[in-house]
Amino acid sequence: MTDEPVAERRPGEQNLAELAIEAALFGMVMVNRDGVMVMVNSRTEMMFGYQRDELLGQQIEMLVPQRFRPGHPQLRQQYFQNPQPRPLGEGRYLFGVRSDGSEFPVELGLSPLETDEGLFVLAAVLDVTERKKEADEQARITHELKETQRASVNLMQDMERERTDAEKARAAAERAHAEAEQARTDLAQTVADLEQFNEMAVGREMRMIELKREVNTMAEAAGMSPPYDLDFEHADSQEPA
Repeated sequence: MTDEPVAERRPGEQNLAELAIEAALFGMVMVNRDGVMVMVNSRTEMMFGYQRDELLGQQIEMLVPQRFRPGHPQLRQQYFQNPQPRPLGEGRYLFGVRSDGSEFPVELGLSPLETDEGLFVLAAVLDVTERKKEADEQARITHELKETQRASVNLMQDMERERTDAEKARAAAERAHAEAEQARTDLAQTVADLEQFNEMAVGREMRMIELKREVNTMAEAAGMSPPYDLDFEHADSQEPA
């Protein structure tokens, strides 16, 4: 093959080219402008499950899955209008269909060939079933790892939120306990103040009674009637608070 868009083969090279195509490690299919297969190698037979005489003279669309066949002739015609070498694969998967109807992923390379009989296209077909399985498995593992990582991050975030909530709850409980202690302290102080005030009031009351008693004594000494009824006041002072 050549890197030029359209390669011209000299007659002396024809047999060598056919031998190279037959010895290729992947499927090789040559089609004319009408999409008719004019050459296939043994690897193509094994890959698609056909005998060579079942392929030669048939449209290339017989190797294309049914759902892609309606649009394939137009794509083929567009390529023949502007034939350019297309490296094998180019990073995308296509699909072929075997004689039993089963589909499999392939990579496709195209090389235009100009001959005395006109323009042909040589297609290199590589079965990438195992590679795609490995890629799919790697994608699955990568996805699971990302999901596991995401779940771990979410779990850590949940745990952090729970820890924060627990700390907030503990701080709130500590504040409530401190406020309750302060309330008890304030209450005890209030009770103490009331008791002290009561003691002072009782003391003043007793002092007043003593003063009144002295006044009564002085009045009696002067031959006067006592101005205070100390028995009544004394009884009042003895009543429980």
